Amino acid sequence: MNYEIWKFKTARFTIKCEALPEYDLDLSWDESGEITDKIARGLYEVFCAKVSVELDGNEISADYLGQCIYETPEQFKDNLGIRRTNYNTYFSGMVKTAISEARQYIRNQKPIKLRA
Repeated sequence: MNYEIWKFKTARFTIKCEALPEYDLDLSWDESGEITDKIARGLYEVFCAKVSVELDGNEISADYLGQCIYETPEQFKDNLGIRRTNYNTYFSGMVKTAISEARQYIRNQKPIKLRA
């Protein structure tokens, strides 16, 4: 499963959030088995969230969060703006991290000198 949850584009930059396959799910904390059962019945989806920044189509930064369990991947993004309640800001935090790392990448690029 590679599923695009959200995307924002400018002339040269693309920021996107994707749901990727989760290959190492740990449900040891699910003592009642309720979550495991809902996953098995298809009521919950399990994925690894990835937020990336691309410059002219080339990925220059990314942030990952595994072990995401939601009814739909869109619910991961839907927590944007709920900061007042401190409920869940994974999505907005990952966007900030990926943008910060992209800015650092750009700052670290050395200019290329061309000879005429």
